[in-house]
Amino acid sequence: MRRLLLVVSMVVLAGCNRDMFKAGAGVAAVAGSAKLSPERLADFVLEAKGAQLNNETADFIRSAEEGRLQGTNIAWAVVEDETVAGVIGLHGITRNVRAWRVDRAELGYWIGPPFQNRGFATEAANAVLRYGFEGLGLHKITVGCISENTASRHVIEKLGSRFLGEQRDHAFRFGRWWNHLAYEICVHEWRGEEGST
Repeated sequence: MRRLLLVVSMVVLAGCNRDMFKAGAGVAAVAGSAKLSPERLADFVLEAKGAQLNNETADFIRSAEEGRLQGTNIAWAVVEDETVAGVIGLHGITRNVRAWRVDRAELGYWIGPPFQNRGFATEAANAVLRYGFEGLGLHKITVGCISENTASRHVIEKLGSRFLGEQRDHAFRFGRWWNHLAYEICVHEWRGEEGST
C-alpha cells in the first residue's frame, strides 16, 4: 500500500521510525518505516556520482530541514511497502511579498526509476495539492519540468495545471543548460470552479 510520509527532520531521514512522525492536519496517514538513510536517499534522489552525490544529498537533507523549520518547505517520502519510491514537496511557501498577499508554493517531485510509470507521482501530487489547498490554505501552486521530461509533463497535465510557457536556459546541470516548462493551478481551478475566489 502506498503512503506519503512527512519528512520532519534529518533525524527522521537518517533513521525513520513510525513514532517519530506526527501527522498534521490534512497530512496523509503516517505509518511504517521508510528506511531512508542519507545513502538510500542518494540512490533515489540524485543522478550523480561520488563526492558530488554525497554533497548534494547532504545539501538536500539540510535544505529540507531548514525549510521545514522556517515554514517555507514541506517534504514527504513516497513509500510503497516500506521502500522509498521517491520524494515530493511544497517548496518556497510564501504568504506575502511586500504589501501583496500571495499564498503560494511550488510543487516538486522525483520518483526513482524502478517505481516510474506506476502512478506514484500522480497519486502523491494529488495528495500534496489537497494538503496545500485545504491544509495550508494556499491560493496557487506552481509546478514545472525540464522540457524533455515528457513523463513529468503528463503528470503535471493530469493534475489540471495550466501551461504558462517555456523558460529558455532555465537551469544548468550535467554540463548543459535546460529549458523548463512552467505550469500553475489556483485553488478555484483545482476545485473545478470558475473564476477567482
